[in-house]
Amino acid sequence: MKLWYKELSGYLASKGFTTCKSDECVLVKRMKSGKHIIVMLYVDDILVMSEVSEDRYWVKSLLEDKCKKVTSEEGDRLPYLGMTIVKRDFGYELCMQSYVDDLLKFYGKDVREFTVPASGNLFKVDETSEVLSDKTKFHSVVAKLLYLGKRGRSDVLMSAQFLCTRVQAPTKQDITKLERVLGYLKFTRGWT
Repeated sequence: MKLWYKELSGYLASKGFTTCKSDECVLVKRMKSGKHIIVMLYVDDILVMSEVSEDRYWVKSLLEDKCKKVTSEEGDRLPYLGMTIVKRDFGYELCMQSYVDDLLKFYGKDVREFTVPASGNLFKVDETSEVLSDKTKFHSVVAKLLYLGKRGRSDVLMSAQFLCTRVQAPTKQDITKLERVLGYLKFTRGWT
């Protein structure tokens, strides 16, 4: 993946794009019109944003020259890495409602709704709580929860980070804490 990133970012740099200092997967170019094109790279998922449609088509043609086959979507509502990017009059809005819905479906068990993601005992570990025999599902759900917290729902990040410390030997108490976060997400699923 690193070689692919170097190849593609180097190619875009040769076309006048500059790598963003705070995130090397974001490249920006100011066009003659004064407008900017923003290109976000994540392995083979590329998001191109510009107010000017001709600029977006230009980037697509650059990518086609380099990669031969490029599949693209245009619109005011685009899926990208579990997020939905919605163009509004005032700018862009990121929503992860579909990711939350998929996470709840993946968990496979209906959870009760909660108004907060954790109770006061989040960091308390009950050493007598029964250890789960199968930790695979717990680990997967917590990994997805961490991704969600880092991408757009920072309100669940602290709980997700704590649950990450529990993936090697999760207990029934940890399941209760996980279901509390999932119940909170169920309650707040439409939040952006």
